[in-house]
Parts: sequence; C-alpha cells; structure tokens
Amino acid sequence: SGGAFDRLKQIIRLQNLSFIAISEPFHKVDHLDKFISMLGYDNAHANINSQIWIFWNNDLNCNVVEESDQQVTCIIEWMGTNILVTSVYAKCDVGLREHLWNNLRDISQNYKLPWYIVGDFNCIIDTSEKQGGNLHRMSKS
Repeated sequence: SGGAFDRLKQIIRLQNLSFIAISEPFHKVDHLDKFISMLGYDNAHANINSQIWIFWNNDLNCNVVEESDQQVTCIIEWMGTNILVTSVYAKCDVGLREHLWNNLRDISQNYKLPWYIVGDFNCIIDTSEKQGGNLHRMSKS
C-alpha cells in the first residue's frame, strides 16, 4: 500500500540503507526497474519466483551466488569485507520448507564467510508468537 511504501522509503532514507530485501512484494517482476528508481537504489534482483526482491547501491558489491524459490543468497563486499547474506521467504507448508533447510545446509558447507540469514521463515518456536486466526499446531512449525 502507499502508506507502507512511504514508510519504507523513509526508513531507507533515515537509516541510509545500502541493501534491503523485500519478501512477497505483491508486484510483477516487470515493475522491478520502477522500484529501483522509486526507492533510490542502483541495482536489484528478484529470485526465481519473484517472491524476494533485493536492492543495493553501488557503494557495495553484491554478487548473487545461490537462489531458489524460498531464498536468495549473495556475497556482499563492503569496505573490504565479504559477508554472505541470505534473504528468506519460506513456504508455509512444513514439507516444502524442508527444501529450504536442505538448501541452507548446503550453503553453510560451501561458504566460509560471516553469514546473515534474514527474512520470514513462516514458522514459530512457541504458540505465544501466534496472534489471531486459528489455533496453531506446533507440529506444523
């Protein structure tokens, strides 16, 4: 919505963010270039099913090294330091999420860098984290 988009632009500006990830953007990937401009970034990438969009500025190097329908992983070089960043938007179905966990395990074995994993894993540790809707069975997490 317009209000959420305006708040995002304000956060980017106030925090001077050189990299962001957006899960479930609710826009077609055809609009990605428009969002690069509207958000004030230099570059962007959408994962293979366009459910995760990442944006970054030219003050850092971002190289996408792994991606699936539930994650996009890049090596970011900033001020002479390399870090691995994985942005996640996990499937709600526990069986489909298993593919993500296997993928993350493989990434952990293939890269020996400081690693940030961020995003929406669509699971909870405790029922107190759940608000609204139907009761949650922990076996689904």
